[in-house]
Amino acid sequence: VLDMLVTAPIYPKYVKLPKDVTPPQITENPKLFPFFKECRGAINGSHITVYVLEEDSP
Repeated sequence: VLDMLVTAPIYPKYVKLPKDVTPPQITENPKLFPFFKECRGAINGSHITVYVLEEDSP
């Protein structure tokens, strides 16, 4: 089963590797870009819940 999942046609159709490009809607928005300037993406495909402290929020 694993061989089937990691070879064509399944793998290239359903697995999309992340791009190292920040979308323009972030880079062109002065409200967002300072916070995402050094962002490198998800770690190990995990999403980590974070928040901005009230005194640090714009």
